Amino acid sequence: MNIYRKFTVVLTAVLVSTALLSGCAQLDVIAKVSIESFDQLVQASDVTLNPENNRWILTAPDDQSQFILSQNFADSKQDLTLNLDAEPFVVAGLDPSKLTSGQVVDGRLVISRDVSADSLQTGAKISVVDTYKQLLQIDRESLGYHQALDHYGLDLGQGNKFEWAKDLTTNDKDLVFVLDPAPFTAAGTDVTSIEGWLLADVEVMDDANKPIMVKKLLKPFELR
Repeated sequence: MNIYRKFTVVLTAVLVSTALLSGCAQLDVIAKVSIESFDQLVQASDVTLNPENNRWILTAPDDQSQFILSQNFADSKQDLTLNLDAEPFVVAGLDPSKLTSGQVVDGRLVISRDVSADSLQTGAKISVVDTYKQLLQIDRESLGYHQALDHYGLDLGQGNKFEWAKDLTTNDKDLVFVLDPAPFTAAGTDVTSIEGWLLADVEVMDDANKPIMVKKLLKPFELR
């Protein structure tokens, strides 16, 4: 190998390594800023801890829609949960026995995801933001950033998410519950007439990292 070719190979390797490191750094920046943003969300929301089952409960302004975050991922299969009023879905035709994504329990629509992990730090001195930080350390891939809406989001699987605005002071959708409408349609629901929910086209990135439009059920809230 001549000197020129050797230099080119080395330079290419350096550039590739730099790009990879930059990508990792960018992911770290997204996670870091999301912590600050999540803290703002918590400060503007009704958040309580249920000490009986070690669950943080963030309740939306309608007093019906909840995001629940386990304080200890080792003791439950429901570490990230959307707990919603099922009545609007039932009124719109939902047959709970046919629902394949989530379940209806005591009039509540429950959609959960398990985060497999060892026991985490728990207790009254551990804040919900501390728990969120531990989630990112254990399951960084659960966090996404929706550039079109300037939202962070936690993935509950099967197209369902819990999203919040990166900046609550500039975004009119501070808090959004996101559901995939397909399982509800398959279970008999008229997804265009669920009271309090909006069926909308949302831009997402496909497996090739290209933007595509998909249908989503959205329940947005403004906190400030």
